[in-house]
Amino acid sequence: MNRTRRKHRRNYNITGHAHVLTFSCYRSYEFLRSDRTCQWLVEAIDDARRKLDFELRAYVFTPKHVHLIVFPQP
Repeated sequence: MNRTRRKHRRNYNITGHAHVLTFSCYRSYEFLRSDRTCQWLVEAIDDARRKLDFELRAYVFTPKHVHLIVFPQP
C-alpha cells in the first residue's frame, strides 16, 4: 500500500479570533457544481451554526472545495 505522508500545520484556538476552514470534495469531484448540492451544504452549515453557536463571517463555494471564515461565540 502506497501511503503518502501529509504535512500537518499547527492549529491555534485563540479566544476572540476567527477561524478559516477549508475542505475539499472527495477525490476532487465537482459535487458543488450543482445548485441543489450547494443549497444542501448551506442548510447543513446553518444547522451547525445554530447548534454550535458560531457566526459565519464569509464563505466561498467552488466546484471542488469550500472556504469558510467562522467566529466562535464566547
